[in-house]
Amino acid sequence: MSEEEAKLLEELKRLLREGREARRRREFDEAKELYKEGKELAVRAGWEEDAAVFEASILLIDKKFEDVISFLSPIVEKPALHLRGDAYLRIGWVQDRMKLYEQAILSYQKALGDPNYDTPGKAWHNMGITHRLRGEFEEALQWLRKAREWYLANEPRGVENVDYHISSIRRQQELRKRGLNKAAEEVGKIASLSTRESTDPLIRIRDILAENRNKVGEYAERDGREDTDILAILKGWSSSIPIISAVDRERFGGQICQGGGYFVKTEREGIVIDPGLDFLANFGTIGFHIKEVSQVIVSHNHIDHCADLIRLADLEHQWRLYDPKAERKPNICFHLDIDTHEGHRPRLLDTGVDNLNVRPINSQQPNYSINEQVTLKVFHTEHDPDNRIPDSIGFVLNLIVARDRKRSIGYTSDTAFFKRLPKYLSNCDIIIAHFSYAEPADYEGKESHTRHLGYTGLLRLIKETEANLYVISEFWGGRGDCRIELVQKLLYDLKRESREVKIIPGDVSCIIGLRKLDIRCSRCGEFVPYEEIFVTAPEVPFGKLRYLCKNCLLG
Repeated sequence: MSEEEAKLLEELKRLLREGREARRRREFDEAKELYKEGKELAVRAGWEEDAAVFEASILLIDKKFEDVISFLSPIVEKPALHLRGDAYLRIGWVQDRMKLYEQAILSYQKALGDPNYDTPGKAWHNMGITHRLRGEFEEALQWLRKAREWYLANEPRGVENVDYHISSIRRQQELRKRGLNKAAEEVGKIASLSTRESTDPLIRIRDILAENRNKVGEYAERDGREDTDILAILKGWSSSIPIISAVDRERFGGQICQGGGYFVKTEREGIVIDPGLDFLANFGTIGFHIKEVSQVIVSHNHIDHCADLIRLADLEHQWRLYDPKAERKPNICFHLDIDTHEGHRPRLLDTGVDNLNVRPINSQQPNYSINEQVTLKVFHTEHDPDNRIPDSIGFVLNLIVARDRKRSIGYTSDTAFFKRLPKYLSNCDIIIAHFSYAEPADYEGKESHTRHLGYTGLLRLIKETEANLYVISEFWGGRGDCRIELVQKLLYDLKRESREVKIIPGDVSCIIGLRKLDIRCSRCGEFVPYEEIFVTAPEVPFGKLRYLCKNCLLG
């Protein structure tokens, strides 16, 4: 290899490294640009086979796993390929995903056999993971220890991830040896009994116990979602409608109207807002994990805003029992309005939450610095004219997202409209506004709701603020499903005043990107601008709203 070719190979490896680092940060667009640069550089040099490795890296980001195999297989053994080890590493990774473990191990071995391949720690790491998936724990530990030494010397940032897998394997070995809750011991006792007839149900009981003894541990160690810098709407309906619809589906189109809450996730923080009825079910169904949660905020002590509060704390407790990596993560902090703090603090402490992590918040002391990345500005809401709730609150959540960009999310919580509300929410990028319900006179501006925004209050709030996006949420549903029509009415009235506003109705699984304020397509998963998303009505009243991009709408 000439000196010029050696320099070119080093530049291609640099682009692969930087692309991989961008992927680790979830900067997928940046990673693609780096891989495209590498591909173009290789093409200009006549290194077509190496250009294919960069193209395969882009396919991996796009999750086109089968295409990676078909793209690389024809060229991976060509003598002209300089990045053979990196090609085999990508093939092996995809084979892992496809559960072709023996083939994956062979691919990693071929990567390690390439003299130009200079990141063996990554192949050793992947070999360890593959053996772990096969249940071959000793072999897995052997490769992971080699990987750890390499990362320690070359990329110290990767040591923590390797240590996590080593700890997890040791935990699995322990569980395998003694069984979860001594289930293995009990199975052993059963197995030591005298031989049973093949028709004895005890044989099947023994098999069930053996097959399922690690269910909780498997949940504890699984990953959450890869997304960061997102706002997930995990709330459908409000008040007691989720309960009533569960016991009388016929009156709600055969649907169970889910309640819920909200989840804001940045690279460093996971913030739950008002975990009401069904919150954890929605949270898990979307693919989030309790390990992603760092803060919980509750605005007032009503069932549709805090029903899952104690369950959330208990889930954290269970996770920490079974995941070796959990001890490295700070405990969840609970920021609760005065009434919720008074009513739920004893039970939170009973689940193992530290007293210092159960913190009261109120509008008398409006400014809270949760950490250097998150601040909270609290205000009193007019939700209870009878003053049965000491201090129901709304707030503005100020965040730092990627590239040090600041975002402000305003949350009305439950409140009637009041004069200072728009001032509190005046500089927000996103406003989550709770509607509840409106009578015809409210739509006509002849009366206002006394506990919620209703239509008149919602319209006034939008007119007197300038958020980039409004999410309308908290639908009562006791008089029917008019979520789509409500937003259409808002847009109609605002357009008559020459005001162009971005408004969407919120429902479970609506996910908003905080970097560009784009919206995730419910079908293909791509984030697209507001102008290119179409919110489609449910197939039956009270069904799920869908958020579709143009391609999925037409397809």
